[in-house]
Amino acid sequence: MEYNKRLIVDFDDTLAHTKNRDWENAEPNWPLINKLNDLSNSGWTVDIFTARGSISCSSREEAAEKYSVQIRDWLANNNVKYNTLSFNKPLGAYYIDDKGISPEDFITTDIRQLEGGLSGSDIYTDGKLVHKTDTNALAVQQWFSDVDSWLITPKIERVVGDTITMEYIDHDEDFFINNFYVSLALIQESLDSMKRIPNSSPFIFSSYCDRIEDHAHLAQVHLYVEVVELLRTIWNLNSSFSHGDFGIKNMLFTEEHNELVLIDPIPNMFGCTELDVAKFLASLRVNYPRMDRWDMAFKTLATYNNIELDLLSVLTAAELIRIHKYHPEKEFIMEQVKYVFKQISAEIYYGVS
Repeated sequence: MEYNKRLIVDFDDTLAHTKNRDWENAEPNWPLINKLNDLSNSGWTVDIFTARGSISCSSREEAAEKYSVQIRDWLANNNVKYNTLSFNKPLGAYYIDDKGISPEDFITTDIRQLEGGLSGSDIYTDGKLVHKTDTNALAVQQWFSDVDSWLITPKIERVVGDTITMEYIDHDEDFFINNFYVSLALIQESLDSMKRIPNSSPFIFSSYCDRIEDHAHLAQVHLYVEVVELLRTIWNLNSSFSHGDFGIKNMLFTEEHNELVLIDPIPNMFGCTELDVAKFLASLRVNYPRMDRWDMAFKTLATYNNIELDLLSVLTAAELIRIHKYHPEKEFIMEQVKYVFKQISAEIYYGVS
């Protein structure tokens, strides 16, 4: 069961309001029921736990036998969508829990799905916290710990299984477009900071080339194979501390403080500054293909990070090849690879060909 999208709900005086123990004529809590039904329709699991019978019955089994049919009939009559009904809730004066929320607060909480990019990750927020499924959750938590004094990132609240919970960052989605030069400066500041963080990654550049080669063969595009040949033949990059998925969608810009908050790193694979820059440039080609300042971003970041233009072109093309598998518009990605590939000098290209 996916606990990250599971709701545990009480029955008496939560879903149903009773007077004088008139169970059968209990009043439905329609705002709560409607919200739960909406969430159920969007993939959430609703499980109902009740303590009814804790005083009048000698065991939870007796309580279930006595009240189960009555409660299930009430739920059916009021069209409540749920997964299971359990009588294993103990009776207490207070329920103290880090995930506890009153019915009134839950009704007014805006629980919504967030865009998960091309990774397919399940991400949702309540406006205060963000919950994301990630098979690398513990490694991601460690990455955030490593950059704590170097970069601006969300506060990590907890990791449970494959779900990482962090603070929600209120941000301006149009900041990058409306403040291009400021954004570029903030991006470079983050790159400079990561250059100063100690790196202990055991991964080597050839492992990255292998991954891109797999993507190229899967796509069955001859140009992609040419990119991999250039990548393997001319350069051998050294690993350095990196973000791992340094794309524009993983950058949250806050207008109030002019800050760049980085989210969703991908650790545990080869990374370096050059590759982070390429990932950013590739993300611009995908998300802002008509942006007339892409060439400026390309040359500016190449200059400030001392990256050969040909190398950056090939790396950016390689990152677009990696995206090909996940993007629904394959022809579009091919056009972006062609655009970037044209930046490669004839000396480099024909020297290999």
